[in-house]
Amino acid sequence: MRLFLILPGFFVFSITVPLSATVPKNETTVNGTSKQNTYCPDPRRASPFLRAHHFGRADSLYTTDPNEHEWFVSKLGYTNMGFTGHIFNYKEGPYTYPLYRLWNPRLTDHFYTTDDYEAKTYQREYGYINDTRSIAGYVYKQERCNSVPLYRAYRVASAHHLYTTDYSEWTRAIRHQGYHYEGIVAYVHW
Repeated sequence: MRLFLILPGFFVFSITVPLSATVPKNETTVNGTSKQNTYCPDPRRASPFLRAHHFGRADSLYTTDPNEHEWFVSKLGYTNMGFTGHIFNYKEGPYTYPLYRLWNPRLTDHFYTTDDYEAKTYQREYGYINDTRSIAGYVYKQERCNSVPLYRAYRVASAHHLYTTDYSEWTRAIRHQGYHYEGIVAYVHW
């Protein structure tokens, strides 16, 4: 990067500063040294995490692909349930992680997790397989950049996982609809 310094008397000095010497947008300096701040990708690059539910099968699909969502609704009998937050289609900086998407054809249940070990355990122990899109998108593992929790609950009677950013929906499912608490699976943009 080239900087120009103009001094009184019309003297122009030009110096070249390597880009590595500049402070990136998301860093601050403390006593002249660079300190990493939270990197926040532009949330406008995130896609709606579309939601569809099949009441007969007790399965919910979550996807960022509007064509896939429409196909499940128009061809497979799922009901459009809107969206539950926004996630990134690609890795955005150092703080986004894959949200794995698995499918169990016997239980007709989609399963989502950011935990690689949990994904492998569900494949090994419970018969889940990688879905056509083994990664649903990229999310945060902890709260950052004005994100909100993506809650998960499980109902044994119908072998159904519920994912929602709506705390009231989540607690209502646990208190009144037979779901079990499974915590926060990720953090997403609203």
